[in-house]
Amino acid sequence: MTLGLAEPFMAEPPAAALAAAHDWGAEAARTLHPRCRLRHLVLRPGMARPGEAHLHRAERWVVIAGCACVCIGAARRELHEGGSVVVPVGVWHALSNPGRIDLHLLMIETGPYLGDDDRLAPGAAAVAQDSREITQACILPSGRRDQGARDACAIGIGTVGSAGHPGGGG
Repeated sequence: MTLGLAEPFMAEPPAAALAAAHDWGAEAARTLHPRCRLRHLVLRPGMARPGEAHLHRAERWVVIAGCACVCIGAARRELHEGGSVVVPVGVWHALSNPGRIDLHLLMIETGPYLGDDDRLAPGAAAVAQDSREITQACILPSGRRDQGARDACAIGIGTVGSAGHPGGGG
């Protein structure tokens, strides 16, 4: 669906074009424009998505509810409700939920090609970082986090983001 100036805004969009269940949770996706797709991811507590990189698309992640541990390249940080981060084209990235509640995340994908076969294989020359190392950095065993940090993550407080606001204003 593309909106032109003369088209009315739809308050209730149609059902998601693609819904899928995974070991880590679930997702629904909708293509909004030939160069833009929106995904709603739900990661269960303690779960992680496998690390990946893309040849033709960038992503912006926005946390709707819960807490996310994100790894982009060699950088690792936590995002809370309202926090966002940009994943540039060709950069290895991983995502996990270190909290005690479901993580709800919007992923906005943009680029000239949005097919799921756009993923770079681990060890591809364009990926500068070791994919296993970065994915492991995003998966924290429960014994490595103190209870205070886990509680703060579960209720969406506790860190200051890059814009100086709680939740990571990114």
